[in-house]
Order: sequence, then structure tokens, then C-alpha cells
Amino acid sequence: MDKSISAGKEKKIRQRYFVAKELQITIALLVVLALLGGSFLQSVSATLNTYFGFTTPVLSIFLIIGYIIIVAFLAIFFAHRLLGPFKRLEYEMKIITNGELDKRLTVRTKDDLYVRNFVTYVNEFIENFESM
Repeated sequence: MDKSISAGKEKKIRQRYFVAKELQITIALLVVLALLGGSFLQSVSATLNTYFGFTTPVLSIFLIIGYIIIVAFLAIFFAHRLLGPFKRLEYEMKIITNGELDKRLTVRTKDDLYVRNFVTYVNEFIENFESM
């Protein structure tokens, strides 16, 4: 009877975030850069209107194209930065899956902190698995 009571009172550990804090910081940086780029475009369009007398349709087209360029650049840059290391890790995991348990995952100095943490945990798992 004591077992069932103690089993029901075990403290449950909940994860507060669905995404790693490091990834949240990267996404926040992406949003801030997009907003700064938008502010820059607004300033440039106001300057174009003041000094060159561009009309509203020309400025609208300029802003739309500018926003598309900024968002595309940020998306490509961050996708490369986020997904590039995982693509490399996928390749290394295939090598380990093929039986080379002495192989460990590598981390580059430019990899983000959450990628480094992931690699550390996977390498610890491989070491524990190899020792069993």
C-alpha cells in the first residue's frame, strides 16, 4: 500500500520550453534583424520621397522588394546556420549506425551552443552504449 502512495506522489519533471533557450535567442535575433531591416527600408523610402520626389506606388514597390530581399537573406542565412550542422551530424550518424562505434560526432567552432549540447549528449550516449 505504501508503494502505491509513494508512486503517486513522485515529483514529475516538466520541461518549461519546447525549444532550447539558445534556439529561442537565435529566433529572437532573426526577428530583431528583420525589424531593423524594415525600419531601414522605411527610412530609405522617406528619403527617396523627400529628396527625389518618388510617388507612393514607386515607394510601395521599393518597400515590397526590399522586404522580400531582407526576409529571403535572413531565411537563407539562418537555415544554413541551423540546418547545416544537423546535415553534417546526419552524415556522421550514418557512419556510426553502420557499426563504427569508435566514431564520435564532431563540432565545429562556428556551430551554435544548442548543436554543441546535442553532440555532447549523443557522444555520451554512444560511449554508454559501447561500454554496455
